[in-house]
Amino acid sequence: MYWDPEVESPATIAVIGCGPIGIEAALYGRFLGYDVDLFDARRPAHGMVRWNCRSIGVPVSRCSTSLGISALEGQLPDYKKPSMDALWSGAEFADEYLLPIAKSDLIIDGIHINSRVVEVSRVRYYREEIADWQERANDEFRLLIDSRDRGAYTARADVVLDCRGMYAESEGYGPGGSQAAGAAKVHPQIHRWLPGDPRFENRMLDSKHVVVFGNSELAVRFVEEWASLFPNTVDQIPRAVTSQQSLSGKPLSGRLTWIVPSGRASLQSVEFTDIERWKRAMLSATSVIPSRGIEKIDFDEATETWRIQIANDDDSTIDFEADVFAPFTNLLPTATIGPTLYCDQWALSIEPNSQSSIPQDERFYEGWKGWACATGEPNYYRLGAHEQPFSASGLVEGFQQIKDVFALLGTREDLDLYKILRKPGV
Repeated sequence: MYWDPEVESPATIAVIGCGPIGIEAALYGRFLGYDVDLFDARRPAHGMVRWNCRSIGVPVSRCSTSLGISALEGQLPDYKKPSMDALWSGAEFADEYLLPIAKSDLIIDGIHINSRVVEVSRVRYYREEIADWQERANDEFRLLIDSRDRGAYTARADVVLDCRGMYAESEGYGPGGSQAAGAAKVHPQIHRWLPGDPRFENRMLDSKHVVVFGNSELAVRFVEEWASLFPNTVDQIPRAVTSQQSLSGKPLSGRLTWIVPSGRASLQSVEFTDIERWKRAMLSATSVIPSRGIEKIDFDEATETWRIQIANDDDSTIDFEADVFAPFTNLLPTATIGPTLYCDQWALSIEPNSQSSIPQDERFYEGWKGWACATGEPNYYRLGAHEQPFSASGLVEGFQQIKDVFALLGTREDLDLYKILRKPGV
């Protein structure tokens, strides 16, 4: 590498993101004697709590580790180890594994909730400043944090583990992913909850005309879960689903219009993941409208009515009204968390695709995925699923990345806490 990656404990490690990978990385670092600060814009395991009753898609053996189980056994005298073959829902994963670890005295003192990391920079060096790589590696990181409780403040760290998964921004719902006219004004009124989310209530959609926009994974899931609530809405499509009841005891009723944007499909688009699932979801909607996007949108607070103007491919427009507007657009990946770091460049002296005299099969790093975690900024590592944020396999890959990164920080290729703490049946 361009610099010596060894960072001895007790150095300070800042972990960004308090999801499954962030919590695991913090636990791993604490076991090795590092001081760990864990920052999250919301609360620990927020994503899994919101996943609620949906299955996470992998058995306990693949979403937990010997390190996590050992920590829980040591912290909770009455802890009962779960069956490794069990399938947890998101809420169960949070309640039975992630949150007990986060609340343990192993890492709880270092957790900062409702604390969004706005930017990461160096204390002494600008991004474009020419400096010796090792001198840059020896410089501390400066984290700018926006906390709901403390306000804005800064923190220092020797190493940053970015465990937010794919950091991205949502596309707009205008043509070509741009902003629709009026979008900023109506942003507070848009519907953000899926029917399977914990804060969702039936009255949000009962007896209403709902418009969902987007071709993302979340848009498809919204339509699928809406269909489970309103199985009798489209008579020609038989469904083996029992209709939920409204508070009055009557069957729920509703109408769903799905606006599907045409053109480029980005990272989350189901066009590249499960086209058959997308087609099935389309059959569940009351109506499907292909379009270039939404040209103009407005919300009448007096009547609680949405006025939506759709842009067609032939430059014509369609105007209609709705009771609920739920946009779930694709995510646009971004390379950095701030303008001051080289998080999108290679960390290696020999770039994998460069013209080198060393044959490809003799380059020692080719078979080791740990290099993928290192960025062009010394001691800044990216962990978790970046390209497929909804893939359950990202958990297993993330655990491997944690092991690889700490082996690199300790310059011990054989360092593997999972193997050291592994017990029969774990």
